[in-house]
Amino acid sequence: MKRFILLSLSIGLLSCNNPTCFDYENMYKADSCVVIVKEIPKDVYTSSFDYKGIHPFTKKQCSCKSKKNYRRWADYSPYISIGDTLIKRKGELVFSIHKKDTILHFTYQCGGKGRK
Repeated sequence: MKRFILLSLSIGLLSCNNPTCFDYENMYKADSCVVIVKEIPKDVYTSSFDYKGIHPFTKKQCSCKSKKNYRRWADYSPYISIGDTLIKRKGELVFSIHKKDTILHFTYQCGGKGRK
């Protein structure tokens, strides 16, 4: 009986390995970034999102890099130019690109639907 219960639990846990869109949402919430872009990566369409620049408040060199290896941030690369300020606050689902005359907000949506 103990073996059956242990086997059932193991199968149940293994079937949970595929992340859901809400798992990705939690990963996205964990990321944070504030940087004035000074350098654009050579290959902006890879999953390694890494924009280098200066932190607007501390004026120190920093980079904006996703902690998790997924393409979410790379989707915004076509909209990013040198001089833009990138802002992604921890715990939020919004990635913002502040340009000279425009602010672009990108809200993560799970399965194409926003969370309330």
